[in-house]
Amino acid sequence: MDLNEIFKFFLSASFITGLAGYTVKKFLDKSLDLAIEKYRSTLNHDLETHKSDLVKDTERFRSELSRVATEHQIIYGKLHEKRAKGVEEIHELLFMLEQKLEFVTTLAQGPEWLTNEARENDASEHLKKLTDKLELNKIYLNEKLCTNISSILAMSKDIIAEMRTAKFIEQFNQRQTTRSSERDNSENPIVKWRQLENKVQNELKSARNEIVEMLREIFGVK
Repeated sequence: MDLNEIFKFFLSASFITGLAGYTVKKFLDKSLDLAIEKYRSTLNHDLETHKSDLVKDTERFRSELSRVATEHQIIYGKLHEKRAKGVEEIHELLFMLEQKLEFVTTLAQGPEWLTNEARENDASEHLKKLTDKLELNKIYLNEKLCTNISSILAMSKDIIAEMRTAKFIEQFNQRQTTRSSERDNSENPIVKWRQLENKVQNELKSARNEIVEMLREIFGVK
């Protein structure tokens, strides 16, 4: 094949078509590679942006959880502190009530016990204070504990009332000694007095000690 024939071949339609096809293919391949690279770069950018957003959201969520946990801890701590203070005050009032009732019922009193009601009045005022304190703190105490404390309050109220009754009966009997043999023999006031003293020193004290054990369980002491 001489030069003219070679030249004619390159100028032929088939050659031109093949060359155009090759050129188009190369162009398309290059364009496709560029498009893929651009798409990959966009995906990587979106992925990094998404990762960054996730990290920010995670940190924000962790910070919010920490804030809520701290608030809960503070609220719970204050609630526990308030509960502990209320229970402590109730126990202190219970102990003082026992002391006052021992003072009311002790046999170591002079003749003024018959007319002086200062001890009973003091015990009654303290009993009311304790009753109010219990009502205010019932939300912190279980039902059994409230019931046991209420039983002590009822027992204390009865002791005070029975001491007043014993005094009234003894006053009545003393007024009758100069008139006739009419006396209220339904119950000897002195005997009743001794019974009430024993009730305070035994039943009431035992009931309070039972409540002490229940309180110790609440605070995990036992």
